[in-house]
Amino acid sequence: MAGRNNQSFNNNIEDLTSDILIFSIFTCGPVILVGTFGNLSVIVVFFRKRHIRTTSNYFMVALMFSVAWVNMVAYPLQAMCDVFLIVTQPMCYLAGAAGIMSSLFMTLFLLATTVERYITICQPLTAHTIITPRRAVTIISFLAFYGVLLGSGFFGTVWIGKGELWRQTRRCNFNFMMPSTIMVQFIIGHWMVPLPVMIFIHLHIFLTVRRHIRAIAAVQCGTIVRPPVGEDPVGLQRGGQGNILAQDGQRSAHSRLMKEARSAMRLALVIAVHIFNWVPFTVFLLTGVLRSENISPKQYILLHSFVYSTGLVCPYIYGFGNKSIRTEIQAMLCGKCTTSTRDPRAHRIAAITTGLPRQFTM
Repeated sequence: MAGRNNQSFNNNIEDLTSDILIFSIFTCGPVILVGTFGNLSVIVVFFRKRHIRTTSNYFMVALMFSVAWVNMVAYPLQAMCDVFLIVTQPMCYLAGAAGIMSSLFMTLFLLATTVERYITICQPLTAHTIITPRRAVTIISFLAFYGVLLGSGFFGTVWIGKGELWRQTRRCNFNFMMPSTIMVQFIIGHWMVPLPVMIFIHLHIFLTVRRHIRAIAAVQCGTIVRPPVGEDPVGLQRGGQGNILAQDGQRSAHSRLMKEARSAMRLALVIAVHIFNWVPFTVFLLTGVLRSENISPKQYILLHSFVYSTGLVCPYIYGFGNKSIRTEIQAMLCGKCTTSTRDPRAHRIAAITTGLPRQFTM
C-alpha cells in the first residue's frame, strides 16, 4: 500500500513539474540573467582597472560578489527545489546551505559597506588611516569565512533535522530542515539584527552631511560656522579664523562631500529594497506561514523571485551608480564609442598637446 502511494505521489510530481518548469523559467530566468550580467560587469571592471580599486570599492565589489552568489548559485538551486528537480535530501542540504550563506553574505556585506560609508563621510580627515586596503581585505575575508562557517558548518551538522516531515512532503523547506526553533531564530537573528543598525547609521550619515553642507555654504557666504570637533570637511579649524580655504577649495570639498553622500543614498536605497524583500519572508518563516500544504509551487516560485530580486537591483543601483565604474563598463562594452576614465589627467594632457584653449581642459 505504501509503495502504491509513493508511486502515485511521484507520478503527480512528474506531471506537476512539466507544468511549472516553464513558469519557473520565465519567472526566474530574467532575474538570474540580468542580475548576473550586472554583477559580473562591475566585478570585471574592478579587477581590470587599477584606478577603480579604491578602499571604498573593495567593499562594493565584496557586496557584488555576495549578490553574484545569490544570482548564480543560491537562486538557481532554490528554483530547482521549487520545480521538484531537487527532491533528494543531500541535494536539499546543498540548496539550503547555499540559501543561508547568500542571505548572510548580503546582510553582512551591506553592514560592512554601511560602516565604511559612515567612516568616510563622518570622519573624512582620518578615514584613510582607519580603513586601509589591507584592513578592508581582512574584514571582507573574515565576513566571508563567517558566512560560510555558519551557512555550511552549523547547518551541515543538523541538516537531517526533521527527516520524517521531509519524507512526507518531499519539499526543501527551511523549517523542515532545522531541528529546533532556537536554531531557526539564531539564523534569522543574523538577518534581522543588522537591519536597524544600518538604518541608524544612515540616519546619522544624512544628518552629518546636512550639517557639513550648511558649514560649507556659510563659508562661501562669508560667515564662519565651526562644525563639531572631528567633523571638519573643509578645514575651517586649520590656521584660525582668518585662514579660510580658497573658493576653489570650498567647491572641491562640497563636490567631494556630495559625491560621498550620493553613494550613501544609493546604498540606502539598496538596503531599503533588501528590507522590503526579506523582512516579510522572515516573518513568514517565523510564523510558519510557509508550509507546503498551504501554498502552491507557483506561489513558492513567485515568492522566491520577489525575495531574490535584491540581487537584480543591487548592481544597477549601487554599482552602475558609480560614474567611474559606469563609464568603464560602457567603454568595455562599446569599445571606442565612449571615453574611458583610465587616467583623470589624460584629457588635460591631450588638450594641451593639441593646443586647445584652457577652458576645454577643465
